[in-house]
Amino acid sequence: MRLAAIREKREAKSKDKNRYQELKAEVQRQLRVDKKQQLEGMCVELEAANTEGNPRQLFQIVKSMTRLSRRKLDRSYNTNADR
Repeated sequence: MRLAAIREKREAKSKDKNRYQELKAEVQRQLRVDKKQQLEGMCVELEAANTEGNPRQLFQIVKSMTRLSRRKLDRSYNTNADR
């Protein structure tokens, strides 16, 4: 579903600007929902690992969650340093 919408958006980019804008907004909404669901799933796993008393899994999940945000920070820092 998501990939089909992305492909359709790419095709509409050169043909119809209004349709492209609609598809772009729709794809962004879908991706935001997917990201939120992914984070909620990770939080459920995090809580389960904490309840089970499994610190190794707990810290692995935290590490993977913080790695996502760290990439964005590194990218913004590097672009400002290049100037």
